[in-house]
Amino acid sequence: ERGEPQVYKTMATRCLTEAEVDACFKRTPGSRIRIVDWHAYPQHSAPQSFRPFVLDNAGVYYVNAIEQAVSSMESSLLGARNVVNLVADWVAQRREPQGF
Repeated sequence: ERGEPQVYKTMATRCLTEAEVDACFKRTPGSRIRIVDWHAYPQHSAPQSFRPFVLDNAGVYYVNAIEQAVSSMESSLLGARNVVNLVADWVAQRREPQGF
């Protein structure tokens, strides 16, 4: 809005055309557009087995288990939240009435 360069992340199965980008984002007339294809997302084939979030019953968890299916900061946040919930449940099951 203040004339500063803007950076947006989109996820698509192919590089978007400039017209497709213009349909999604408002640009200043004459501004440049730069599309970078990071090749960051692996192609998976089914069936595929994934590592679980719970690695053992002693309270060891794999926070990034979700990244085997999809990888982004947003999905990492979801995986971390899932593990927080698992740890909270694990602690609650082992907590004695007066605490540890």
